[in-house]
Amino acid sequence: MQTENKAMGILGALIGTALGLVVWCLIGSLGYISAIGGLAICAGAFFGYILLGKDMSAFGAIFCIVLIIASVYLGERITYAMALKEALEAYSDDVSLMDCFKNIEEVVELLDMKADYIGDMVKSYLFTAIGGVCILAKAFRR
Repeated sequence: MQTENKAMGILGALIGTALGLVVWCLIGSLGYISAIGGLAICAGAFFGYILLGKDMSAFGAIFCIVLIIASVYLGERITYAMALKEALEAYSDDVSLMDCFKNIEEVVELLDMKADYIGDMVKSYLFTAIGGVCILAKAFRR
């Protein structure tokens, strides 16, 4: 086995997760929550780390898991912000995605959608866990 390069592994995980996040947001923009998005984020994190880091220690695995958890949260917020921006554009052309993203909690509360938002977040983490288990099972079979 080659020696793990943690710095390159971190870079690989960040790049892979960003690509997975793009898949997540594309699926989310269609109005779906999917295990495929979670699988893309998990695969991007783990395989990106291994590809550039050459190996994965416990540090690498923990880093990838934390990155996945943060990415799912970010992805779900972006997805909600995109939907909110689209809905608000009917009333004003002066709506930015960043404003929607930053103020998502207030808007969700105002629209009485907090239960939906939390429910979607829970589903997102469950689907991501399913994707993560698939990735880990494949990795450990080797």
